[in-house]
Amino acid sequence: MKSAFVICLLLLFGVLSIQGQQIDIKDIERAVKNPESRFFYPLLLKRFNSLDTTLKKEDFKYLYYGFAFRENYFPFEMDDLEKRLKDLNYAKQFDNVIDLADSIYHSVPTNLTVLFEKSYALRSLAKKEEVIARSKYNVLLKAVLSSGDGKSPETAYQVIFFGDEIEVLSALGFKIIERQTILKDNRFFDVWILGKNKQKLEKLYFDVTIPHKFEEEQLIKELKDSN
Repeated sequence: MKSAFVICLLLLFGVLSIQGQQIDIKDIERAVKNPESRFFYPLLLKRFNSLDTTLKKEDFKYLYYGFAFRENYFPFEMDDLEKRLKDLNYAKQFDNVIDLADSIYHSVPTNLTVLFEKSYALRSLAKKEEVIARSKYNVLLKAVLSSGDGKSPETAYQVIFFGDEIEVLSALGFKIIERQTILKDNRFFDVWILGKNKQKLEKLYFDVTIPHKFEEEQLIKELKDSN
């Protein structure tokens, strides 16, 4: 389903570079919560939704990772919604995909799977709005790709939604065999075992500490509230 879309992505950005830089998540948290910052999240999101062409690479990094500090961030709840979108697209219920994606986007604007599935449905219906959804997907995917190279835990791609791992793997053209989750240096990593590929990579690493830590904090809070 994604082959044609990935071609468009490559044409837009050129060959995808997998050289990236580590994300300073504490700096991002401070910036997106600071009304005086150019990365203050409400203003950044407003510019994103208005298709502000002056947004730069750095802005998209704060937009994607900064959502982890918003009140609507519930990463584990996205799994079922992402599956529902994929099932609807597979069943060619494209109008339902668009409606569901729009309802999710209102509260979760940076989930890659939601943007991709909506874009696919719009393209299937030959709707011009597909360009907008695809462009939003592209710039946020680029932000994730810029977070590392995936070759080791130290240079893992960093994501805030588990489904975004699949988007990266698909965009890079990797076939997957299995996934393992490991804990190293108090950080959570998903390790994807890859099928044969031109890069001759055996594994790809994703840092999934942000969603796991969020879930831990929510559980602790619930336990405290119940006492």
